[in-house]
Amino acid sequence: MTSWTRTHQNPEIKALIMAQQSTLDYLISVIEPPGEHRIPHNYFEKTLEQAKSAADTLVQIHYQHNCLDSGCGQWQPKDQEI
Repeated sequence: MTSWTRTHQNPEIKALIMAQQSTLDYLISVIEPPGEHRIPHNYFEKTLEQAKSAADTLVQIHYQHNCLDSGCGQWQPKDQEI
């Protein structure tokens, strides 16, 4: 399975995308701070770019911030995450 992550606002909030080989789509999830469960899981998109955009939108809906001011990271393959 191939996956990508992007840190948002602080290291505890990360958008996560996982390629689903069996269905050829992308599962979107968000890693949230401990004890918070604001964002629905099992959301899918058909392309990687659609999945990145949808994941960023989900984070913004529930954790509003300006990515430029908050120092959000770039999308990275999970095995290259710093």
